[in-house]
Order: sequence, then C-alpha cells, then structure tokens
Amino acid sequence: RYNIQPGSMLLDVSTLTFAGSLVAFACGMFLLGHWLYERPAWPLLWWGAASLGMSLGIGLVAFDGNLPDVMSKTIGPLVLTLSAVVFWIASRIFNRESIAPSSIALVAGAVLAIDLTAGAFAKPQLAGGIGIVIAAGFYALATLDFWIARKKETLRARPAMVALLSLQAISLLLA
Repeated sequence: RYNIQPGSMLLDVSTLTFAGSLVAFACGMFLLGHWLYERPAWPLLWWGAASLGMSLGIGLVAFDGNLPDVMSKTIGPLVLTLSAVVFWIASRIFNRESIAPSSIALVAGAVLAIDLTAGAFAKPQLAGGIGIVIAAGFYALATLDFWIARKKETLRARPAMVALLSLQAISLLLA
C-alpha cells in the first residue's frame, strides 16, 4: 500500500509515453551516427530512420489533447505504422542484403492508402485498430526475416532480435 502525499508527483501515461519517445529518439540518433561512421552498413540507416519515426509518432500520440487532433490522432499513428514498415525494410536489408526500391515504394504506398482510407471512412477506433494490425504484421515479417536467416549466419543477437520483434508484434495485437 502506498501513502501518497499531497504535492507528490505521479507519472501518468502521457509522461511515460513521452519518455518512450525520447528513448526512441536517442536510439535513432545513435544508429544514424553510427551509420555516418560505417556507411556500407545500410540497415543502420533504415533502423535509425525507423527509430526517429517511432519517436515522432509516439511523441505526437503522447500529446493527444495538447495538439490538434489531426496531429495526435491521424499523423502520429500513421507515422508509427510507417515506422514498422521501415523496421521491416531494415531487417530485409540486414538479413537478405537487399530489397528492391520498387518493393519499398509499393509497400509504403499500399500502407499509406489503407491507413488513410481507414482514417477517412472508418470510426477512429477501427482505423486505429487497422493501423495497429498492419504495424504488428510488419514486425512479424521482420521477425520472420531474422528467423529464416538464422541458418545462413549465426549471429549471437539473432535470438534476442526474434524475441524482441515477436514481443513488439504481440503487444501491438494485444493493444
């Protein structure tokens, strides 16, 4: 049992979410900085961009009520969904060493079209749910890429990536 004194500070969901945004920002900057040092390591660029996108999306969602609805309820979730696509692109490049630019454009365009159409015609809860399912699907695809490539290269961190990406996909579906 906790005895909360008047004037004591409690962390609410928005504060914790904003802290998550800052962590994603720091990770993105670290990855991009390392990519600048190690230019041939293209997955670092994509993972850095995805982390920065995640930071932006989380930040916009965290400030719901303090920002215009279009920012916190439309752009924020859309950026989070596209960040999941970029995480998948990074995993494809890392595990398979390439991905066709036309595939990137096609997938990103399809995700944008589905998300924007759902946002325009569906109830906000349904549109948000569609975006979450799409993002979970791309985290699952990234997990699959790491799982399939396990026989090609024995990377010590591969099981951790499979576990983390699986947890990300599962947690989104549970949301």
